[in-house]
Amino acid sequence: MMQNLAVFAAAVLTMATSGAVCIAAQADRYRYPPPVDHKASAKARADIAKAEVDLKKAQDEFSVIGGTLRKDLESSSQWKGAQATLKQAQADYDKARTAVLASISDKPQYRAARLRKEEAEAKREALGDDADPARRAEAAGVVLKAAKEVTDIETAALDANPDASAAKKLLAEAADKVDRISKQSEETMKKDPKYKAAQKAVTDAKKRLESAKAALATATQKEAAAERDRQRKIDAIERRREQDARRRRW
Repeated sequence: MMQNLAVFAAAVLTMATSGAVCIAAQADRYRYPPPVDHKASAKARADIAKAEVDLKKAQDEFSVIGGTLRKDLESSSQWKGAQATLKQAQADYDKARTAVLASISDKPQYRAARLRKEEAEAKREALGDDADPARRAEAAGVVLKAAKEVTDIETAALDANPDASAAKKLLAEAADKVDRISKQSEETMKKDPKYKAAQKAVTDAKKRLESAKAALATATQKEAAAERDRQRKIDAIERRREQDARRRRW
């Protein structure tokens, strides 16, 4: 009798165990894959935000250092002298130019050219903004042609005048000197240790930002692919669930 009870208990235990195994297997059969990990893209976004802040800070510091060095240039006697010479040369040329243009203002050829320019400009403005583009382009061409005619007459008169020619030459020389000093100062500034360090900080910050953006692009691509793969698995599980349900109904 006891032996029969033991056999029966063993059979019941076996059935229970088999049932539990079946239930567990069925649960595994329908278990969804875990959610996609988005830590990589989250980290990349955080890195981008930090890199943008670092870049702004580096650019601001670079601007301050550059501004300080340029102020040193502008306060130098060499720069002030070159600027004063340029300013005087511009005034002398403007004075000579005004005198020359006044001397030809009553000449028939110049007056006619100026009149044609004024009439061309008036016709162009009369067309309005809603006019046909082709007509506006044609009118603009007429204005340019008339303006060139006036400019050519003025240039010829200025070139023929000794005072205006001399003033123009001095103006060009003064402007060239300012440009040379400016370029020399730029080269000197680039060799300044603080300037070089600030410039490198900007370059490094830009590289970090570019690297973070590249990391984000890679992470989002991988995560999107993982999401698609997860969805395919979920779809397969749902199809399996429907198939199993139909078999049980049969």
